[in-house]
This record gives sequence, structure tokens and C-alpha cells, in this order.
Amino acid sequence: MNSDYIKIVKYFILFKSIQFLIVYSSPSEQFDNSSTVLIEKFNDDKFLLLNSLPISNNFKNFIDNHIIRKILNKFIVWDSVYFIKTAKLGRVEFEHEWVFGQLWCRLLNKASCLITDSNTDSANFYVIIIVGLIFNNLMHLLSCFLIHFLTIKNFLLDDSKKKLKKNLPLICSLLTIVQPSGIFTTGIYSESITQFLCFTGLALRELAITEDYSHGNRNNKGDNFNIDKKFLYLASGLIFSISFGMRSNSILYGLIYINDLLRINIKKLNFKKILNAIVILASGSILFFSLIYSIYKPYVLYCPERGDWCGENDKFIDLNDLNFFKKWLISYSQVHYWDVGFLAYFTNNNIPNFLIALPSSIILLLSCLCYCNNNKLSGIVILSSTYLFLQFTSWHVQIINRVMSFTPIYIWFVGELINNENVYNKKLKEDSKNNNKNNLTGNKLDNSNKSNHEIIEELVTENQINYTVKINKFGKYIARWWVIWVLCQTGLYACFLPPA
Repeated sequence: MNSDYIKIVKYFILFKSIQFLIVYSSPSEQFDNSSTVLIEKFNDDKFLLLNSLPISNNFKNFIDNHIIRKILNKFIVWDSVYFIKTAKLGRVEFEHEWVFGQLWCRLLNKASCLITDSNTDSANFYVIIIVGLIFNNLMHLLSCFLIHFLTIKNFLLDDSKKKLKKNLPLICSLLTIVQPSGIFTTGIYSESITQFLCFTGLALRELAITEDYSHGNRNNKGDNFNIDKKFLYLASGLIFSISFGMRSNSILYGLIYINDLLRINIKKLNFKKILNAIVILASGSILFFSLIYSIYKPYVLYCPERGDWCGENDKFIDLNDLNFFKKWLISYSQVHYWDVGFLAYFTNNNIPNFLIALPSSIILLLSCLCYCNNNKLSGIVILSSTYLFLQFTSWHVQIINRVMSFTPIYIWFVGELINNENVYNKKLKEDSKNNNKNNLTGNKLDNSNKSNHEIIEELVTENQINYTVKINKFGKYIARWWVIWVLCQTGLYACFLPPA
């Protein structure tokens, strides 16, 4: 197991080094000048940082020319402009900036102020970038460790499958390194911290529950669900709530609690099941009240003077109109400033964006179909399916490449495709043993003495092997595509070019 973690760290460092090398080598003149405006605005922070370092002027010039200009400045692109600016100011300047995870911005701000021992909310611009890069890459690495644990908990508890799937946790961890989110889990985006928190929430839930499949397989939908460690289960709700503060799509993890609640067999109700239901409702409520707070906080700041999305009166909760979700600034901003809405993205000029999103959309769809009958993964399947539907029909479809990193299901799917090679190799070894045994005993492999049933059985096995080889190749093609995609994406991102 320890050797797995060593391999993960080695490949992680290698892949990240390649990404940073691509960023360093990309042209300094970018396609868009948005970042240039921001860099010039906070240029004094660069000199403050350099002058605070106890090094020679030559080394300061080297840092300025080769690290700040050729690496750090190139991460100030696309949405990271909003994250870094909000973290720098310590507050939201314009209402549409509420869309960008405010908890992530606050974390960057507080961590940067703590490092520089700043007495104000205004952090050093370049310290924020450095802190964001270090923090995000650390979170990405920890996510690779977490999916290793989650894979063991979900796929290796069955003794009959341990030998065949012993490499699956490592495969999934390595796939997480090269996942399609790529440079967005390296830069100042909230993808890495969101993935880490979501995987942590899932891990806490896994540690809290027991599922008895002794009277059937993993697809059994019987009375087999129990929450043994209530505190850990409640903690998972808290973690998902924090993740929601980082990125709003994490609210979909509330579907896991609804699914868990529905799994309780009410026909055989007892005190233990009632207690389980209370714990599930409490955990889900933490996430729900986080949603309410995210609606309430901007409302208090802007309403009723703002008008428009604030509603027709100055009451947040109106007994005559309980639909306060329409007062959610994040939802309003998405529609008003980014033209998000049901089928709003279905226009001719967005065909390239749908093509960019197509591979990841297909993989996520196949993942949901693959595990749709797996009762243990039912909650994750429901949230992943819901996310895919919303992403494809109502949001900017191309961001699926980075946003879907908050669910592990597509990693497991591709990991299992690649891991099928173990089944194939095991069959080859068994055939080789049988052939050697027959040769030693003088028996010839002759079908004339075999029954029709035995011949058909061998043909079925051979077809299964051929099928296994094909899906194994499919899994490897996906992994190779991810590597190529991420490396190309890194170069485009560093030049402020689409896709974002």
C-alpha cells in the first residue's frame, strides 16, 4: 500500500513539472489583456514582495524575469482573475463576483495575510498567487490519496474480487492526476479544493456507514444500510457545506442524503432506523441551510435598494411568496451576465463548445449507466446523472471538463476499463497452466471427447476475453486522450486562449 503512495507522488510531481514547464515556455504576450490590466494595477505588490526577500538584487531580477513574469503572471487568466482580485481586496467589488466561490477567495485572503503578517484585509497580490498554487496542488495530491481509499472501500471489500482488482486503487489515483480538469486543478481555480472536500465528505460517509451484503451481491436493495458512526456522518454534511462555499455545484451532494433516507426500510421501522433518519436529515440540513445563507447574505447587502432580483418588497421571507430561491444572486448572475438557462446554450455559435464537452459528457454518461444498478454507489450515480443533465442543458457545457472532477464516478469507470487487463492476464495464466498440465500427462486438447456444453462454455469464455481486451484498450485510449488533452489545454490556458 505504501508503495502505491510513493508511485502516486512520483507521477504527480512528474506530471505537474511538465505542466509548469509548458506554462514557462508559452509566449508571454497573451491573447487577452484582462490580466495585464490587473498586473499593472497591483504592480507595487511585486516590488514589496521582492524587497522583503533577503537575497541579492541579481537573484531578485531572476525571480522577477523567470518566475513572476514567465510563470505566476500566466496563471492570472480567465476566472482566476476574479478569484485573485477578490482575494486581494478581501471583499466582493461587483455583484456578479458572488458567482465565484467566496469561501475560496476568503481562504486565499486570510492565508496570504497570515503569511505576510498583514494587519489589513488587503493581501499581497503575488503572495495570493503563490499560496493558491501551493494549496491547490496539495489538495489535488490529497484527492489522489482519497480516491485510493474510496476505491478500496467501494470495490475491494468483496474477497472474491480482491485479486482481480488489487491494482484498481492505484490506477484510479494515477487517472486522477491526469483527469480532464488538468491545468484548472493546478492553477488558482476552486476545482482542487472542491474535489478534495467532496472526496473527504464521501470518505467520512463511507467510514460512518455499514452495508451488509451477506445475503446478496452489491446490487441487493434489501434492508442493509446502517449508520454506525453518527458523528462522522454529520461531519460529512459539514464538509459538503464547506465545499458548496467553494463551488456551488457541490449542493448536488444533498441528493446523497435524500437517497440514504429513501434506503431506510419503513416497513420494518425501529428505533435504530428512526435515529438513522434523524442523522441523515440533520446532515442534509447543514447543506440546505448553507444554501439558504448563500441566498440571504447578498440579499442583506444589496436589497431592497438593488431592485430587480431583490423582489418587490424588503422582506427576505414573504409568506405570500415563499419562493425565495428566485432571490438567489448567484442564480440571477448566471442568467443575467452569462446567459445561462435551460437550452440557452443551444445555438450554432456554441457547437464548438459542445464538441469540446462531448468526450467528457460521453464518459460521464457511460459511467452513470455502468453503475446504475450498483446499490452501494446509487447516491453518487444520482448526483452525477443530475449534474450531467444540468451541465449539458442549462450551464456552459464546455466547463464539464473541469467541473465534473467533484464526482469520482468517471475515474472509477475508466479505472475499471483499464483494470480489466488483470482478468485477461489471469485467464491466460490459467490456460497456460492447463496446457502444461495436459502436455505433462500426455493429454491432447481435443474437442472430440468434449460435450457440447463444454465446447460452448469455452467459446463463451473466449468471447469474454476478446470483449475484455477491447474494453481494456478503450480505457487506455481514454487515459491517453486525457494526457494529450491536459497538455494542450495547459498551453492554451497559459496564453489566455479557449477552452476555459
